[in-house]
Amino acid sequence: MKRIFIAFAAMMMLACTPGKSGEVSSTNDGAQDVYVFGYERDSTSISDEYPEGKSIVVYWKDGKSYVISEETGVPEGYDEFSPMDMMIVDGDRVYLGAASRKGSDDSDLFIYEKGKFSKIMPHEGCNGLRLCYVGGKIKMIGCVEARGENNALIETPAIWDMDGNCTKVDMGEYTNCNLNDIAVSGDDWYACGRVYGEDIWHGVGAIWKNGKLSTYPAPDNGITMFGFTAIGVSGSDVYTTMVSGKTKGDDNCGITLWKNGKVETELVKPLNLPMTECIAIDGKDVYVGGYNEKMVDEENRVMIGSPSIWKNGKLMDIDKMDEMGRIASIAVSNGNVYATGDHVFSGALWSNGKMTLLPGADGEGTAVKVLIGR
Repeated sequence: MKRIFIAFAAMMMLACTPGKSGEVSSTNDGAQDVYVFGYERDSTSISDEYPEGKSIVVYWKDGKSYVISEETGVPEGYDEFSPMDMMIVDGDRVYLGAASRKGSDDSDLFIYEKGKFSKIMPHEGCNGLRLCYVGGKIKMIGCVEARGENNALIETPAIWDMDGNCTKVDMGEYTNCNLNDIAVSGDDWYACGRVYGEDIWHGVGAIWKNGKLSTYPAPDNGITMFGFTAIGVSGSDVYTTMVSGKTKGDDNCGITLWKNGKVETELVKPLNLPMTECIAIDGKDVYVGGYNEKMVDEENRVMIGSPSIWKNGKLMDIDKMDEMGRIASIAVSNGNVYATGDHVFSGALWSNGKMTLLPGADGEGTAVKVLIGR
């Protein structure tokens, strides 16, 4: 069977793309602005090296893009600053990025906050760092990299503070992981993904709370090559989604929504490879974003991934849900549901189900996450 679908962003880079922890998943604090963090194609930089032009990191607000490095400038002694993640704290935009010098392959990680840069640590040896705000402090969650037997990549989740101090998490009996998403609730931080040992097929879903690991096998004695792909927290309730199949090598996967470590709802019955990427919670309403598979050519068995939002276990009616795309991030504010992701090969924003394309967001994965701020 032929498939055309938007690849799951977290798995494209071993689960290490910027996460959604910086977004406000649910707010009710009066008038607010909607931001989308992502990448814009710079057509003026087309060259033999960059035949389609460079991608520059921006945020969109009210349909207009703003180049983040033009807003922040560059740390003293460096030539370039490349933002990797964005969050909003008390109305201020906070950025995590890598600063480099011309002629050097090395880079250092900086956080930009309230008009100034703070150097955190060298970039080498860590991957997929995502900003988060835990107990009133800015932190980063990602993976520490190492090399194992036959030079295989081994990743261990960890949390860093603003001084670059690193605390690795509990891995139990397992030696490797995929880190897919993170969430924060007050003083507590959560991460989800998959842990496994030497046999990659025998992995289980993983949830970390403040670094302590809890593991969960796939439903019905199945196989999960993804584990938990998204996480959201409301009070003491932890919601996650798992993508799993029935047998080893099975391409027909389903999606289940879990609450506090137990399956609550089957979002998608086993059918090819659907995916969920984000969860937002507003009161008693739980929103899940990702993509579902849709047959577009019965004769040749061609399928596409189509952008999908589930509200309390049921698909919402949104623009372009029958076309190719994905939902990468959701935020809810004052009862309004905002989502961002891909429509075909462009970045897009959905506001209460109505889609608008983001100018300059040409290509898959250009719209990374949606944020709410004053």
